[in-house]
Amino acid sequence: MPSVSIIVPSYNHAPFLQERWESIVNQTYQDYEIILLDDHSTDGSIEILKQFSTHPKVSHFVINEKNTGNPFIQWQRGIELAQGEFVWIAETDDKAHVLFLEKLVDKLLSDDRIGIAFCKSKGIDERGELIEKTSYLPDVNRWQSDFFLESKSQIANYFFLKNIIPNASAVVFRKRLLAQTSWKPDVFRYVGDWWAWYSILQFNAVYYFYEAYNSHRTHQQTTRVKSQTLPYILETYALRGLILKSSAIDKTTKRIVLNSLARQLVRHQGIVPLLFTLSGMRLCMSLTNIDPIVFFRISKIAASNVYHKMQ
Repeated sequence: MPSVSIIVPSYNHAPFLQERWESIVNQTYQDYEIILLDDHSTDGSIEILKQFSTHPKVSHFVINEKNTGNPFIQWQRGIELAQGEFVWIAETDDKAHVLFLEKLVDKLLSDDRIGIAFCKSKGIDERGELIEKTSYLPDVNRWQSDFFLESKSQIANYFFLKNIIPNASAVVFRKRLLAQTSWKPDVFRYVGDWWAWYSILQFNAVYYFYEAYNSHRTHQQTTRVKSQTLPYILETYALRGLILKSSAIDKTTKRIVLNSLARQLVRHQGIVPLLFTLSGMRLCMSLTNIDPIVFFRISKIAASNVYHKMQ
């Protein structure tokens, strides 16, 4: 039985598939299986994947008859097929350093407390050229070297502010731990990864590598490009409502997030509709001294309702 299951969820990334494939099969750590999943691509990806499917490391090759519209449903299908103790979601528009699996798996094997190991990730463009410096906040100095984090309060506050693991391809996690959480693939379309990582780390430690063993690609189809859309923003606040229910978040962190919400919704909906949106609740909270916990409980419901009405 392989130690690692590499899930490769493909959808319309034909130009990047060869480079991604080579960065998988050339890993120095070779105790793995590869699960190829295609979500009804229309750009020639399936023909390329068929060539890869005969490789001896490929245990499954599944082509959907229709597109699911949700990458996390593909994650779940891959996890259900996975035989390994550890899972790597190798997104098809990214690429990895040859030492990626060796470094991350060795760390997971060395300490049972670690539920997730992840590394710094470099941003690249469609041609593979470096386009950005990865920024991790808060506590920016913390991210300048390797570290182990077990503090549940710090983990909760970090994830309440933002997804501190911005790229799934930079992560290796213990498969059994996700199954023990309340994570479901069809709840969120945009922030399902954020929810998955937080769900695991509620009860487990995380290890971070400062070395960038992963490169994530930015183009028009990526979630990073879509991250300023209203549906994405609403999902982030619905997720924060879930985090708030399960964790104690400090008042300063709540205030930072509430102010960010107001700014985002003003930008997307303007001043007049503001009074009838979640930021209207923010205004009401400031005028009436509503506790932030109450606000986020309301925002979770409101964000979910608005999001589903837009579908």
